[in-house]
Amino acid sequence: MTDAPIGPAPWGPPIDPRIRERLAAVKREAERRRLRWLVGIAAAVAVVALGLGITRSPLLGVHHVRVSGATRTSQTAIIEAAGLSHHPLMVDLDTPRMVRGVEALPWIATVHASRHWPGRVDIDVTERVPVAQVAAPGGQLALVDRGGRVLEAGTGASGVLASLGAGGSPPLPSIQIKGTIPPPASSLALPGSADALALAAALQPGLGVSEASLVTAVVADPGRLRLTLRGDITVLFGSADQLDAKVLALRTMLDRVNLAKVAVIDVRVPDAPVLTHVGQGSTVSTTPRG
Repeated sequence: MTDAPIGPAPWGPPIDPRIRERLAAVKREAERRRLRWLVGIAAAVAVVALGLGITRSPLLGVHHVRVSGATRTSQTAIIEAAGLSHHPLMVDLDTPRMVRGVEALPWIATVHASRHWPGRVDIDVTERVPVAQVAAPGGQLALVDRGGRVLEAGTGASGVLASLGAGGSPPLPSIQIKGTIPPPASSLALPGSADALALAAALQPGLGVSEASLVTAVVADPGRLRLTLRGDITVLFGSADQLDAKVLALRTMLDRVNLAKVAVIDVRVPDAPVLTHVGQGSTVSTTPRG
C-alpha cells in the first residue's frame, strides 16, 4: 500500500489561476509582516541593550564631586558619607540616601545633592553653629549646638576645642555638667542641659565680643541657671524663662556698672536686677535697661 499525495483530488474542480495567485500573495504578505515584526523586536532589543550598555558604562560613573558650604567638615568625609568615594554609576545614585548619609555627620545641618550628567555630583551643605563648650568630669570636652547635638568631642583643650577663640572670635561659654558626654552626632540629654544651652544661645546675640569674652561657665542646674564671669562674678538667672530679657539686663549692667567690687549680679527679675558687692549687702540697681 502506497501513500496518496496530499492535494486537491484529481476529480475536484480546478482552482482559478487568479485565486491561486491571490492566495500566494496573501501568504507572502503574511510572511513579510511576520519578518517586519521580528526585525522590529530585534531592533528594540538592540536599542535597549545599547542603552543599558551605555548607562552602565564606567564612562558615566561619578568622576567629579563638588562640595560647597563646609568649613568644619572635610570634603573627603562628605564624599565618603554620600557613598561617592568608589565612583558609582550615575544611574545607581540614590539622592535621598546620599543626603541622609551626609546629614549623619556631626557638623552638618542641611544637605542638598544634585546630579549633573555625564559624571558630576554637587553637594551643598550648611553646618551647625556651636553655642557652647560642654565640660564633664574626667576632662571631657565637647562642642554643642543649640539643640544639644555634639559636634566635636575630646579630652582636654585640644584640636578644634582650643581653636575656637582664635582669629578674633570670642570664646564660647563652658557648660558644666554632671554625667558623660555622648559621642559626636549624638544629642546631649542631661538634667538642666537644655536650659543651659538655651542660655548659651541667648548670650551670643545678646552680648558683644567684649562682654562675651567675660563668660567662663554656665552651670546646668535645673531651674538654677547661673554664669560665672572672669573675676569670680556670679550671675544668677534662675529658670530659663525670659532669657532674652535677662540677657539684656545683664548686658546693661556690664556696660554701665564698675565690676571691680561686684560679687553677684542677680537678673532673675530682669526689670529689677540686683547687685551684691564684695563684703557688702545686695542693692537693687536702678540702671535703665536698653
